[in-house]
Amino acid sequence: MTASINDSMQTADVLPSVRTQMMGRETVWSGPAFEVEHRAAAVDGKIVGRDVVKHAPVVCILAHDVQTDKYMLEREYRAGADSVCYGLPAGFIDDGEDAAVAAVRELHEETGVIVDVSAMEPVFKNGLMSSQGFTDETAWCYRVDIRGGVKMGDVSFDGDEVVRSGWVPFRTLDQLLSRGDLTSAVSAALILSEKIRRAGVWPVTVTTVADEITAHADDQTSD
Repeated sequence: MTASINDSMQTADVLPSVRTQMMGRETVWSGPAFEVEHRAAAVDGKIVGRDVVKHAPVVCILAHDVQTDKYMLEREYRAGADSVCYGLPAGFIDDGEDAAVAAVRELHEETGVIVDVSAMEPVFKNGLMSSQGFTDETAWCYRVDIRGGVKMGDVSFDGDEVVRSGWVPFRTLDQLLSRGDLTSAVSAALILSEKIRRAGVWPVTVTTVADEITAHADDQTSD
């Protein structure tokens, strides 16, 4: 059976372990979208203090219309970048909501595209964290192949949300990424995984990843 990159990393103990123990945590600021928590942890005997942005989990969706071989792309204002940015459909997971159900809902709300939850295919087993150093936000990534034509409904934006969306060929996604016009880390990861898939080498096998890691470690030792 072929395994994903995530499986291979879990089964390959390639670097020395690090001993950690949480010593304490305290919420120091709370707002409508996130909280800031101060954490102290013992890491190999050293006390490490960090402020962490606690953020609700999110979904990101790569939607593929098989009939036209095009992908759904969005453009909207992103406050963190203070600019209008390209990206894939994405949004919050509601409290108690299944991630795949959230992916279906967000795709419909932002683009009008209607798909069944059974068609949602998870791409990265454990989700992605865009900045592990200061936030616990996890993005659950999905791709969906839409076959037999796209079923559309009405979009449903939040009151302060403005989103432009449309279908584009894969080369457009690739060009936006390579030119630096698409800078969302999670969208980029999904697009790159799709590029590998389209090349016919996804998922990567455990043996391939483990061999590459071992070879890299051997090169460092020989240097």
